[in-house]
Parts: sequence; structure tokens; C-alpha cells
Amino acid sequence: DLAQQRELVLSGRMYDDLTPELLAARETAVVAAAAYNDSFGRHAEERLRLLCLCVGHAGRNVHFEPTLRVEFGFNISAGDDFYVNFDCVMLDGGGITMARAVIGSGSVVTSDQPARSVAAGVPARVLREITDRDRTGWPS
Repeated sequence: DLAQQRELVLSGRMYDDLTPELLAARETAVVAAAAYNDSFGRHAEERLRLLCLCVGHAGRNVHFEPTLRVEFGFNISAGDDFYVNFDCVMLDGGGITMARAVIGSGSVVTSDQPARSVAAGVPARVLREITDRDRTGWPS
């Protein structure tokens, strides 16, 4: 079942990526991400509702520019005050947790990103800390 497959994926051990449960989970994630990406320009409440179908957790002030692509989605936790620029891919087989961070355009996120950081690249890596000099009205 999917719960067993999710546990195995997060364990870090070898697993069969082509089980019916994981194939179905990926398909669900692709459909959910497409709906979220298509919602660009709609009310924030509707976008948040659709985002919550793409990720396991979304905090306050979370924003993903289109296009967001996720592997499973259920292993992603986007905490408060989180911004992702355009064309981000999140390969969340091992789980991804982020908060109070900025992810650069075109990044492929494969692991946790620390709070108060700017990360970008393939794979995404921390480029620098977010400091008080970066404040533009986001909550501290």
C-alpha cells in the first residue's frame, strides 16, 4: 500500500520506484501541480488550497511561481515566509523541509534548505544567508 511505500522511500533504503502505488502517487502529483500552475493570477485562497494538494504542508506566506513540479509532493513541507521563483523542481523522495527561504529560478531541490537562506542551482544549494539588509517588508 502507499503508506508502506512512503515509509520505504523516506527510509533511505533501496526501493522499487515503479510500484503501482508510487506511479499513481507521481501521477497525482503531476495533476495537482498542473492545477496549481494554472491558477496563477487567481485569488490567494484558491491558490493555497491547490498548493496544499501539491505538498504535504504549506505555512503562511508561501508562494511558488509557475511552474512548480514535484515528484510526490507529500514529502514536502514549506514553512512560513517561503518564496520559490520560476521553474522549480522538487524531487522529494527523501523529504524536503524549508521555511523562511528563497529558492532561485530553475532550481532542483533535492534536500532540506535551512531557514533564512537563499538557495539555487541544480541541485539547489545555499548561496547565502538572508540578512536584515534583505528586508523588503517580509515578516522577520
